[in-house]
Amino acid sequence: MVLAIKNFLRGYQAIRAQIEDLITQGKGDVQAKAAGYVRLMKRSDVIAFIHLLYDILTPLRSLSLCLQSNETTLVDVSEKLDATTSVLKTFANVNGVHIQQFYKDSATKTYKGEPMSDTIVSETFDKRRKTLAEEVLNALDKRFSDVSESFVASTKIASFKRWPLCGNKEEIDSFGTEELSIICDHFAPILENAGVNVTDAAVEWTLLKAHLYTRYKDKVHQLSWSEVCHLYGSDYQNVLLVMDLLQCLPASSSENERGFSNMKITKTCIRNRMSTSTMNDLMTIQMSSPGIKDFDPQPAISKWLNAAKRPRRPNFGESSLKKARLEFHTSATEGKQSTSRVSDHVVEAEDNIEELTFFSEDKMDSNEYSSDEESDDDNELKECDISKYLALQ
Repeated sequence: MVLAIKNFLRGYQAIRAQIEDLITQGKGDVQAKAAGYVRLMKRSDVIAFIHLLYDILTPLRSLSLCLQSNETTLVDVSEKLDATTSVLKTFANVNGVHIQQFYKDSATKTYKGEPMSDTIVSETFDKRRKTLAEEVLNALDKRFSDVSESFVASTKIASFKRWPLCGNKEEIDSFGTEELSIICDHFAPILENAGVNVTDAAVEWTLLKAHLYTRYKDKVHQLSWSEVCHLYGSDYQNVLLVMDLLQCLPASSSENERGFSNMKITKTCIRNRMSTSTMNDLMTIQMSSPGIKDFDPQPAISKWLNAAKRPRRPNFGESSLKKARLEFHTSATEGKQSTSRVSDHVVEAEDNIEELTFFSEDKMDSNEYSSDEESDDDNELKECDISKYLALQ
């Protein structure tokens, strides 16, 4: 919807002119609908409300994209939700960027050069803006009411961006201790089956914090858990398994919906006899493999070449192709050479004709002939001389 609003505002003049043409050129119901749309497009409060929607929907679009990503964690959702809520709260009291720009553009009762039929009552519009922002905030609170629960709020320890600053020692010492206890209690059966010692995890958490802050200091917020697991996986096994579990928790159901969509695309009415194992393999390739930009085909090509019982022949027919290319190149070269020989003969004939012309002119000068006194016999004699000269050449 944000894209639709953006395109409408960008092409406002062209859209309005097109609809106005329908009023005069259309027939029947088309004229009536076009006239109604033009009346709406001329109203300042309608255009202002569209700008207000542009301001409010922009942070909501960012939140929606965060939820649709398959790499989003609960911590990311919590952070994005806090940012979205903070922005919407400001819209309850202050106009957004787009509505402020509209007020500047419509100060002369025109919008993008087009006249408007009325003016905006600022007090009434401010009430509408506040009501809309509050309604959206209430809807977000109901939709994400569980985000504020103790368990979901405790997952913030898995985000290095939410770790305290390096200089605050008291906050660092207390950070994550209670949250780790809540997480371990919530996933107690799973952690026990994985061989995680909860008591050791609490001790390792304190040591891991001290180690990371001592080594990285202010750069601790730039770390990633994959890097930490690679460096300290053997020293802090229990607590890193807990962090790995938090990173695997799905933040939304978008991946499940994406799976059903891929299943419908893969198993169609034409391929209705596909087995479950084949469909599972195809969906795994579709959903778990990297994108085209990040895909490296070399390992698959090497496996295809080396895993066959008989050796593959990827260069089969290459010698015939090279021979065909050589013959084509040779024929093309010979064609160029023959063309050059023909052009040489043409140039030579032209030179001979020029020499003969000079010879005939010299002969005419020596006998004191004039062009006005030449007879038909003389012309025939010249033509005969030229033909004989060419025959000798």
